[in-house]
Amino acid sequence: MLIIKIIVLQAFWYAVVYSSFEYQLIFFLGSLIMTLLNYLIYIKHVDHLKYLFTVICFSIFGVYEILGATYLGLIDYKNTDFAFWLLALYVVFACYYGDIFNYLASKHISLLVLMGAFAGPLAFYGGVKISNIEVLNNYYYIFIGLNWAVFFPLSIKIFYKDKSLIK
Repeated sequence: MLIIKIIVLQAFWYAVVYSSFEYQLIFFLGSLIMTLLNYLIYIKHVDHLKYLFTVICFSIFGVYEILGATYLGLIDYKNTDFAFWLLALYVVFACYYGDIFNYLASKHISLLVLMGAFAGPLAFYGGVKISNIEVLNNYYYIFIGLNWAVFFPLSIKIFYKDKSLIK
């Protein structure tokens, strides 16, 4: 059942990135529905307020990265004032917590920092290659890497602070 979830999440990522602004509100609403279904189907053992808090924190982080990269002139999202389609990916990222990322809960924070610093920019690099956005300055990837080097380990350590969530 978990493999189906991973396939659906990856397919959603690809569809959102490939279509980007074209269906952005549909994708944003779809991300909210997916996070709700994720809670109801996969991770009922997680407190609903903790899960809601996680989704809200991921959304705030997404808004920060989208607006920060725009304000710094690092990226052009083209044809949109705000990239709701990209925010949808931050919302859906919460679906990896509570089951898929359980094995990361016991990892040393330095490993999580490295994972965030390298995997974050790699995911964005792959997304840029198939989307309609334009990186205006390669410092964009450093911006993303530094942000994810902080956000990823913090999100893992905070989410999994309660060891009973690891099943």
